[in-house]
Amino acid sequence: MDYPATLAMELADVNRQKFNDAVTKGAYPCAPETVRGSRRHFSPIDLVGLAAFGALTNNSRPNSGESLAPRQAGYMACSLVRRLKQGETDLVSLHYVRTPENENLILPYYGDDDRGRRSFNPKGKWLSHYSVNVLAIIEWLNGRLKMRGLEPIEL
Repeated sequence: MDYPATLAMELADVNRQKFNDAVTKGAYPCAPETVRGSRRHFSPIDLVGLAAFGALTNNSRPNSGESLAPRQAGYMACSLVRRLKQGETDLVSLHYVRTPENENLILPYYGDDDRGRRSFNPKGKWLSHYSVNVLAIIEWLNGRLKMRGLEPIEL
């Protein structure tokens, strides 16, 4: 199922103007394509990314604390969308960190089964750290979908 933009914004609890500003400024480069005069539609994975963007910019729902600026939140949300579209459906959480060398990284966490992939180390020494719990975002969205009689997201 695809979700029209109005419904997607409502489900993800994202202010449409804030989202459109982020897209216009290039801060959310993975926004679903649209042509002038037609409505944007979100796939289930796009909806998960949109909800992550909302959580990161609103300082609410399943995230780790302070809000991020739209550019960093968009970068992180688009990394999440890309990973899910590439089949990384076992992703538990995604972490935006700044290293002591002032390097910004987005690191995935797969739980105990990382299958040799580079994964977030919670014991690392980070100057800053923001995270999105992917499983909690999907659970939260599924609750909102259920309230509207819509099918849950299954990745």
